[in-house]
Amino acid sequence: MKKIWMTAMVGLLAVSMAQAADVDGKKVFGAKCAMCHGLDAKGKPAMAKAKKVDPSAMDLTKASTQAKPDADLVKATSDGTGKMAAMKGKMTPAEINAAVAYLKTLGAKKDAPKADDKK
Repeated sequence: MKKIWMTAMVGLLAVSMAQAADVDGKKVFGAKCAMCHGLDAKGKPAMAKAKKVDPSAMDLTKASTQAKPDADLVKATSDGTGKMAAMKGKMTPAEINAAVAYLKTLGAKKDAPKADDKK
């Protein structure tokens, strides 16, 4: 029985990962996340004011957010956190995974050295 259960779980995980690879994280982020976090993921001041949170709380490019494991970001997106609504049921697991993967690329771009930083 354990072997059947493990085989089923591995199969589901493989399907979920394959589906996430087929989803465009940038498009999902733009459609589902940008209304609060902005297309650049740095947060929208007007939304921060409406939610009565510090604008920096909506900046997903900051180092403390980027350093979090993907699993933590997926959980926060799925279940909600603080004043952020749960997206479970509003986004598929593949969409959530793709949005998190895209989000991580934004932090990488922010941290990349600029051409004029080189001497």
